[in-house]
Amino acid sequence: RFSPWPFSFNQELLATANERQLRLLGKHPEMAYG
Repeated sequence: RFSPWPFSFNQELLATANERQLRLLGKHPEMAYG
């Protein structure tokens, strides 16, 4: 689970922070994935 942090982290963020990041980083979607 913590091995592929880039994959698991992205999945959790997209599922949990998907809306939050889209709102906070509405104009900075690249930063959310960076």
